[in-house]
Amino acid sequence: MKKLVPHIRIENCKEEVEYYQQVFGGEIKNTQLADGIEMFKGHEGKYIHA
Repeated sequence: MKKLVPHIRIENCKEEVEYYQQVFGGEIKNTQLADGIEMFKGHEGKYIHA
């Protein structure tokens, strides 16, 4: 069976994740920052996964 795994690209992921946490009452368990990853140079301090 095929499955779909969506990836959503958002300008300011940290704000969006915090908004969804507030709306749905969830818990942020894990985040990954762009810090130290060559392909994300210039985006330090920004979430790339949450």
